[in-house]
Amino acid sequence: MGACGSVESFERAHYSGTPIGESRTWPAERVQEEALRDAAVSAQDERVVVVEVTDGLAKALARAGEELADADVVLVCEEGAAIALTRPDRPAPKIYATLAVPEPDASATLDDLVRAALSLYHRYLPPGPENAGVSCPWLCERDGAPLRTTVGELTLTGANTRDEIAPVDWHYATDVVLLPVCGKDTEDLIAAVTRVKEAVDEGADLADLVADDAEAPLRAVFSAKPDAMARELDRALTSLARAHAEGKDWASPNGSYCAVRPIGADGGVALVYPGLFTLYAGLSRELMRLFPVVHSALEALALDTGAVEHRDLVQRLLGRVAGPEDEAGLERELVNDLGALCAIGVGFTTAHTQLLRALLGRRDLGAVGYSLGEVSMIIAAQPDTRDFWALRSLGAMPVLDDGIAASDRVVRRKWEIPDSDPGPVWGSRVIMGDPERVRTAVRGRDRVFLSHVNTPGEVVITGDPTECAQVAAELGLPSIPSAHSHVFHTPLMERGYFESAFDQPVTVDPRVELFSAHENRPFAKGDRDLGDKIMTMLSRQVDFARVVRAAYVQGYRYFLEVGPGGVCTRWITDTLAGKPHVAVPLERRGAPAVNTVAGLVARLASNGVPLDLTPFLPVQKETT
Repeated sequence: MGACGSVESFERAHYSGTPIGESRTWPAERVQEEALRDAAVSAQDERVVVVEVTDGLAKALARAGEELADADVVLVCEEGAAIALTRPDRPAPKIYATLAVPEPDASATLDDLVRAALSLYHRYLPPGPENAGVSCPWLCERDGAPLRTTVGELTLTGANTRDEIAPVDWHYATDVVLLPVCGKDTEDLIAAVTRVKEAVDEGADLADLVADDAEAPLRAVFSAKPDAMARELDRALTSLARAHAEGKDWASPNGSYCAVRPIGADGGVALVYPGLFTLYAGLSRELMRLFPVVHSALEALALDTGAVEHRDLVQRLLGRVAGPEDEAGLERELVNDLGALCAIGVGFTTAHTQLLRALLGRRDLGAVGYSLGEVSMIIAAQPDTRDFWALRSLGAMPVLDDGIAASDRVVRRKWEIPDSDPGPVWGSRVIMGDPERVRTAVRGRDRVFLSHVNTPGEVVITGDPTECAQVAAELGLPSIPSAHSHVFHTPLMERGYFESAFDQPVTVDPRVELFSAHENRPFAKGDRDLGDKIMTMLSRQVDFARVVRAAYVQGYRYFLEVGPGGVCTRWITDTLAGKPHVAVPLERRGAPAVNTVAGLVARLASNGVPLDLTPFLPVQKETT
């Protein structure tokens, strides 16, 4: 398919919901050639029918008449645009959709046909009032049947999907590229950056300037769109040498990075699994554009097992909401259905895990979990993630099924608080201070508990909201009430609440080392009692700082946070302050996913982690 310029620019503009900018128009012959190449046929094949649109799509299809019934491939084209469609039973390497041709509606146009077919191929819903004017991922229905749509009276059925053709398809989703520049030391690196900058100013193709050397002592990785790469290089020329002279890594807001003292390939890589209270509308929407494998993984985990029975909730999370009020309502709905929250959160973190394994090209990774994140950590570490371990039973537990209300019920029963008391009867406060000082302050109290140690300078106390506020006031330390609170990690959380949720054995990949707050160290290899340890962990204080330090002692230096948020990344940075390490999230709320991912890849590559940068490097300019 081609229209209004290059195939890529039209396609990207369509599924990203952005206007198509000015671009050169492809010759009609080139456009038709591209469309047929996608279908792995040529115009000379007997069963290819070419439909020339000169006076409307309906009339053109009517003229083709009976030929369409016998065609393997229908090439529909007009000047500057063409698309190849097939019969439903005829596969092809890259076909956007299959076509059933009844009497077409006279109002349908080739442009409508192209846009609908691209929506099926990319599995993206176009911008509209029902999804707040943004395009968003389009998930299969519960039965797993191919996606379908109509254009006038024409019925289109999704054929191949983008993730089958290109599971990592960075260049279709963004113009941003990564450009590595290497040097023996800072002075040599600055000289190399200067040469690259001069070449860019002279109009050189960025693809010709890639001279990567993974063994080089210093490796700067620049992230920018081609037309902005010169400015990014200028930024390095004015500030990189100064940063290195101060012993600091150099970084830019776009994600460019250059480590002053690379950690090296010997440092272990650990994935970090946050708690599950951080889902938000728009989560992974951009990430699924950049990496279709995330789309397919999330969908397959649900459809193959039937374990994630929340397809409509996930579709709304991905952007199928009408506006800010609907977004806020969705987040409240999830907080009050912890079973759905757990299931969906595990689905996203497991899909993110598969992406990072693909980017790193390895499975021998560490894993660090925070609270309920340890459940997703274990599920993601299974040889077959579709097993979903305890998730089916966990979502039905009375202590989770109605979310925060479950905590209220437990507290009222344990503390004999009548229903007539309006409450609130339970809450949490984040306190910025020394854990030992806070521990001393709550000692002897039976309605306030130190539930979480996030960093050496940040803790959470949980219990009676009035008493929690009193403790914070007496300490004179900065504090803030938490938005949500549960009885996890307090004496009120009894193991019996989970009944048989964790009693089934689980097998994890022996190459993955799992670090748990159960004993603030890794689980033993081959441990068959992980469920018992998870129940114990959920019923007592969690010391995330100690877990992180334990992973560091074991040689892990790179901490990549999966799932939503980025909060654990901040805690790791605070815990390991002054020690060589990299902590970065795959996705951060409110930040463009392009910059977050580019920054993650740049930091890892600059520090010497073996990575295949090919999917992110500049591509050769096409010439007509």
